[in-house]
Amino acid sequence: MKDRVKSDPSCTVVFLGDYLDPYFPEGIDFQKALENFKEIIAFKKENPDTIILLVGNHDIHYIGGDYGCSRFNRTFAKEAKKLFNDNRDLFQLAYLWKGEKKQVLCTHAGISQGWIRANMLEKWFDTPEHASQYLNEALLNTDSRPVVGSCINGVGFSRGGHLPEGGPLWCDVKEWKSVESWKDTIQVFGHTQQPVTGDIKVVGDGQGFCCDSRKAFEYNEDEKKLVPIE
Repeated sequence: MKDRVKSDPSCTVVFLGDYLDPYFPEGIDFQKALENFKEIIAFKKENPDTIILLVGNHDIHYIGGDYGCSRFNRTFAKEAKKLFNDNRDLFQLAYLWKGEKKQVLCTHAGISQGWIRANMLEKWFDTPEHASQYLNEALLNTDSRPVVGSCINGVGFSRGGHLPEGGPLWCDVKEWKSVESWKDTIQVFGHTQQPVTGDIKVVGDGQGFCCDSRKAFEYNEDEKKLVPIE
């Protein structure tokens, strides 16, 4: 990504979250993930308008305290929390990119129609613009609308929760349903690791793209799809 930005300063790079809590088979321990996270923060500071840092479910519990998410690391929790909170203004819950033919809304796990209805959020999620604004304000506004403990952090049945569909930090790709009124918007999200490295699961009649976390992808606006960057 550093090479890509150097060769094309006009590009936008979106990180979909989950910078910490690596799986053991990935061959990365928490210390290595933390050092890599510091590099990503520095990358953002060097390219503030080019790099977008979204927050995932394995990040939010360091911002708001341990609430039981798997692989939470108490040894490094204090340092991780400080990194997030010292750089709070660098992070977002949503990013909306406007192309000539489609809009692309990026979140960690996707915004599902059923989740919006279940939490009576139609007023704030009537458009992708309003949805993005609502989520990003919630991340920064820790007093009146803290994310931890809110429906934004709701967990669906597929991930051991009590909701039919999880929120933008937790929605499993099996739960996700496209938002009916967002016809001109494609959603891009991660969260659900795919069986094969580099796979993309297309859902909702091509309205949703779930990217495998072990690869980088590029959006092809002409074909309205994502392709892996080799």
